[in-house]
Amino acid sequence: MLQVAGGTYLEVCHVPEWHHIYGSGARAACAASLLCGATELHTFVGSDYEPDLRALCDTFSVSLHVQQVPRTIAFHYFHGLSTPTVVPLIHTLKSHPVMTVRGEAVLRFGMLEGSALIEAARVVYDPQSVFDPMPFSENGSRTEHLAVVLNRNEARALVGDLAPDALADGILASMGAEIVIVKQGAEGALLVTKSGTREHIDAFETPAVFPIGSGDVFSAAFAALWAAEKVDPVPAARFASLAAAHYCSTRSLPIPTSESDIRAAVPGLAALPPRKRPGARRCYLAGPFFDLGQRWVIEEAKAALESQGLSVFSPLHDVGHGQAQVVVPQDLKALDEVDIAFGLVDGLDPGTLFELGYARSKGIPVVALVQQEQGESLKLLTGSGCRIETDFTTAIYRTNWVSRQT
Repeated sequence: MLQVAGGTYLEVCHVPEWHHIYGSGARAACAASLLCGATELHTFVGSDYEPDLRALCDTFSVSLHVQQVPRTIAFHYFHGLSTPTVVPLIHTLKSHPVMTVRGEAVLRFGMLEGSALIEAARVVYDPQSVFDPMPFSENGSRTEHLAVVLNRNEARALVGDLAPDALADGILASMGAEIVIVKQGAEGALLVTKSGTREHIDAFETPAVFPIGSGDVFSAAFAALWAAEKVDPVPAARFASLAAAHYCSTRSLPIPTSESDIRAAVPGLAALPPRKRPGARRCYLAGPFFDLGQRWVIEEAKAALESQGLSVFSPLHDVGHGQAQVVVPQDLKALDEVDIAFGLVDGLDPGTLFELGYARSKGIPVVALVQQEQGESLKLLTGSGCRIETDFTTAIYRTNWVSRQT
């Protein structure tokens, strides 16, 4: 059995549409419900969404232990890569009494409403905070075997701006952990153990990407296998990465119980290969910017691409408006120097189509976001080998993945 201590939150996303009561704790308990016999959820929730949470837990046969708070916290996203708006505002939240969880196997998440004091034989700890991650034992939690799962930014917040190996070593030492997994997006994850194991864990390219909660699923699968079922950490982490890929593609829970079932549900699932070369990857951002809506999408795309580690040339930001004889040579020079182009095609802006065609004539890969156009309008794009995506978040991830092989 796996006990999960984590938050329950309302999640709202506009593109793609998503309106569910989950949060890290509830999602993880549901995700792991078939992997380890039984799961229990210890969480904070308001009376406004407690009935929904109980119905969710009943659906997945999750035992529920609730500490009630005045109001369930909500996370509002515009798209899957947005920085969410938290309601109520974080600075207005009050910390509630610490919940205590005892057992053999526990998955503990960081929470906004308070914290969980853990006493268990095996614990997986996911701090879930870039701004103020709490060391595991700071609140008095104790365990015989501790695994810490966190992303690169959370690790840096705890031990400094270091390389992945040094980050993992720093977490091992500072938290007295037995296992540390540092997740690095498309670079996969690094698993390091106190006994000296160092293993790369592959990330996977998926047909679609819904990232909200994918880290919860990784932690849930790893905890179910390593903490509850006592599977060795490396195969447990490899399965956790596959489980996260399955969730990103399907948005469905619980996690299938075998790799073959995951691959059957997501045909063509493949590990992302190593980058062909080190250094910055340069991306040309093509799209119209003549009105407020167009400029807003350009801003969102630029920020999202940069969050994936790409260096972005944006005609709006790097050249601006001007006479053709001034701006066009600068745009074409930038296109000659990039590794990939990302295009916003809806509206069939002539300048954008010319830029993408110029990129393909130079052998530069193109990923295009297209939600409204179809058929004949896209013939030259599809026929010249452009990757067409209809979802904003998936298009951003695809651009990152393709650029790694240029």
